[in-house]
Amino acid sequence: MDTSVKPERGAKAKAMVLWGGYAVLLITVLVLFREVPLTRGLRGDSLRETEEYADLLMNRELYSQATEAYKEALLSPGLSRSERVRLNYLLATVYLENLRDLPNALARFEKVRQLAPQSDLGKDAEKKIVQCLEGMGKSLDAQVEMEQSVALKPRQGAKANGPVVAKVGEREITLGEVEARLNQLPPALRSKISKPEDMIKFVQEYVVTELLADAARRKGYDASPEVNRAVEEARKSLMVQKLLEEKIAMKAAPSEEELRKYYETHKQKYAVVKDGKVIGTKAFEAAKLEVGQDLLRARGQQQYQQLVLEQLKAQDVKLFTDKIVSGSGQ
Repeated sequence: MDTSVKPERGAKAKAMVLWGGYAVLLITVLVLFREVPLTRGLRGDSLRETEEYADLLMNRELYSQATEAYKEALLSPGLSRSERVRLNYLLATVYLENLRDLPNALARFEKVRQLAPQSDLGKDAEKKIVQCLEGMGKSLDAQVEMEQSVALKPRQGAKANGPVVAKVGEREITLGEVEARLNQLPPALRSKISKPEDMIKFVQEYVVTELLADAARRKGYDASPEVNRAVEEARKSLMVQKLLEEKIAMKAAPSEEELRKYYETHKQKYAVVKDGKVIGTKAFEAAKLEVGQDLLRARGQQQYQQLVLEQLKAQDVKLFTDKIVSGSGQ
């Protein structure tokens, strides 16, 4: 019997076993590499569907049901920190703005701040926490929270130099800060603060204004659309005022002759009244400062009217006055 085929058969058997092992290993690797992205993809789809469902409920004004959907989304496995921050913030916002459920809103905003204190959402959550506390009647807690978040530094743009003239909690208000505010007043008002008692009253009013502004911020009024619109209008008015001041400053200061002419033309404005009766008129020298301010104001109004006409002409503005009149009469 010829036994020369046995080694050949044995080699073939070993090769088959070896290739079979490779095949099993290859299949295992392929399965493993497919499972990870597949699982993640399913989780992502599930989370997206849940969020879309929550958005649908919000559009239907089903706010309580929307909060349940957001909470369900938060239970999704493998959520990243940023996803948890975002979902908690959305949930907190629904509690605060739609349901007025301040305790639950506060709890979720606290979670946002805990997860991402330095992020934009975390910083905004700090403000909302103060708003929730204020709304819950915890004004002292809200004030402490606000003091910790802003460290009660001087207002932006304020000068922190000079002696301390008042304290609000731990915040120090310096003479430089008060003077910076004083310099923002129109000259006519600024000129009335000339005596020590006037300055004391001004500081007192400044401090009270700061306290009221802080209370308004704790209630979230700084984010109110109505307030923001008013701020934008005031900003535009200040910019226009600055432009007019520059245009007027380019002209020479009123001469003595111009001041006297304005005084003589508007003498009735400088009447001396006592007990409701006109008993005389201020002399020119006594009224000179007031006359100068009035003349500059009048020039400003003239400059404004001239600027209006220039802009209307330069920008090719068309006013449909008939539509304006008919529309305002409705």
